[in-house]
Amino acid sequence: MTTSRLQRLLANIEGIPDRIDQKVDAALNGFTAKFAILTDWDSYCECLARCLTHVEASLLGIKPGPVDVQFCSGRCWHLLKRKYGDSAAQAAFEEVRTGSGGGLRGVLRTLALEYGAEYSRNLISVTVESYCSHRSVEQLIADAEEYIAAYRRILPSEISEGSGARIHSNFRKALKQHPDLMRRLRRTPMR
Repeated sequence: MTTSRLQRLLANIEGIPDRIDQKVDAALNGFTAKFAILTDWDSYCECLARCLTHVEASLLGIKPGPVDVQFCSGRCWHLLKRKYGDSAAQAAFEEVRTGSGGGLRGVLRTLALEYGAEYSRNLISVTVESYCSHRSVEQLIADAEEYIAAYRRILPSEISEGSGARIHSNFRKALKQHPDLMRRLRRTPMR
C-alpha cells in the first residue's frame, strides 16, 4: 500500500514532539549545575542561561558557545512565564533559593521542557509551511479532504461537520495542531 504525501507529512510531524522531548531529556541529564541551591541572583541567572544555551546547542547539534547571561535571561523569563506567570523570574528564584517545588532541578526542567515545546512548535510550523508551499491549491483541497476523511471521528464536531469548511479554510493551522491532537488522543485513557 502506498502512502500519500499527506500521510508522510503527518507521520513526520507527529514524531517531532517525542523526538524533541527525548533530546531535551538527554541534554538536561547532561547539564551540571555547580550547586543544588542558589541564593545569589547573579548565580541564578548565570545557571539558567548556561542551561538554556546547553539545551539549545544540543537540539541544534552544535557545541555551546559563550553564554550571554543578559540576552538569555529575557528568554528564560519568557519560557518560564507559562508555569510561573508574569513574575516568573522572581517566582522561579524563590524555588531555587529555598529548594521548594522541585528546587533548581525543577526550574531547569521546566525551562528545558518549555524551550523544547517552543522548538517543536516552530519545527512543525516550518515543516507544514514548506509542505504547503510546494502544493497547488487543488492539491491542498484534496489533502484537506483526505485529512477530514481520515480523522473526522477524532476531530471536534464543530470543525469537521458538514463538508468540513472550517478545516478547509484553516488547513495549515489544522496540520500544525495535528501532533498535539494525536498526543492528547494517545494520553486519553480507554474506557
